[in-house]
Amino acid sequence: MQVKKFLARTLADAVAQVRAELGPDAIILQTQRVKVGGIFGLFAQRMVEVTAAADPGLRLRPAAPPPPAETRQEAARDLGASPQPPGAGPETPAARRDAGGPPAPGETGGRAGGLAAPGEMGALAGRPATPRETGAQAWGPAAPAGELADLVARMDRMDGLLTQVLERLETPPRSGLLPEVQPVYTGLVQSGVEPDLATSICRRVQSRWRRSPETPVLDLAEEVLTQCLGVPETIRVAPGERRVVALMGPTGVGKTTTLAKLAAFWALRRGLKVALITADTYRIAAVEQLRTYCEIIGLPLEVVERPEEVPRALDRHRDADLILVDTAGRSHRNREQMEELAAYLDALRPDERYLVLSLTASTRDARAVVDSYRPIGFHKLLFTKLDEATAPGVLLNTLVHAGRPLSYITTGQNVPDDIEVASPERLSRILLGDRS
Repeated sequence: MQVKKFLARTLADAVAQVRAELGPDAIILQTQRVKVGGIFGLFAQRMVEVTAAADPGLRLRPAAPPPPAETRQEAARDLGASPQPPGAGPETPAARRDAGGPPAPGETGGRAGGLAAPGEMGALAGRPATPRETGAQAWGPAAPAGELADLVARMDRMDGLLTQVLERLETPPRSGLLPEVQPVYTGLVQSGVEPDLATSICRRVQSRWRRSPETPVLDLAEEVLTQCLGVPETIRVAPGERRVVALMGPTGVGKTTTLAKLAAFWALRRGLKVALITADTYRIAAVEQLRTYCEIIGLPLEVVERPEEVPRALDRHRDADLILVDTAGRSHRNREQMEELAAYLDALRPDERYLVLSLTASTRDARAVVDSYRPIGFHKLLFTKLDEATAPGVLLNTLVHAGRPLSYITTGQNVPDDIEVASPERLSRILLGDRS
């Protein structure tokens, strides 16, 4: 028995690989969705993994040999036919050909148009007729083309049934939801919203639709999602009052680029006096990257290597309207790194703390980060890489789990353009499948 796993983007592609490598007799043992590639759980692709098996020694049952002439004669008598007595001469052209005689004058040796009938091909070639030529419906090592086509058709039907089973496994039953509301549920789950949360949202949509059936269901769904997402809370700067804002989060989520976007917005578009502080001295070229941004925008930059240096850096910019702080990316599983981050934040005492998360991460990973940063404390959520997200529902799942408001979302690498306030109206449309 040969067992092998196949990876493909779709189930149909995986089944095609199974057939091509293991043959049409292969048996599919298991199918599952997996994530492949990526870095530290990020940028992974969703694929289908199919486990199949085939036994090279297993063959289809050979065709049974044709019954002897005596048995055919007996069967004919039992059915009420008049069998030709043994030794009798052929009385018809077909019988003459079956007996091995030459065709009658004017005969073409077969059917109308010169085509041989089933059972006649072997006789014309001077050999016994094959099951294919006689039309016998028997399975054999060299199955007729018609039977192979039937086998492929059956495999296709099995493929379709398996696809339906997978869809039902991935999309649990929507008990209690009206047919008009079920498309909303499907759209949310396909966007990555967890089934239980999607069901809860759809029940609220359904309740509103029953009270107002003339309103389109999608409009009601957008209203409910907008309420779930809540009003975004952004940086609040008061005239004559310095505001210290710190960004924190795991590595690779784009904190430094996001900080540069915020700095450019408040300095260039709002005309505030902005200063930057970075404690990210661990990542290669992180300081140089931020320094380049500051030189382009024309902003001062302070680099602190220890928490003890933070008060002096703050004091040097006591006349600033806004101080943006870039912390080092910390692994939520590393206790020492999290304690070091807490020490920096204690020295900073920021007015606002933003937890930065990537929308390319899974809901499970995002929740783990939230739980690890919760003891340190954060005020708002900032999500990056909306343009790269294939399952933006992680935003809603994490928002509900964290219990903190949204602030900004980033939509690309361009500074300062690709950042915007997390509009609940726009995000609700995205969660319902509208990515325009």
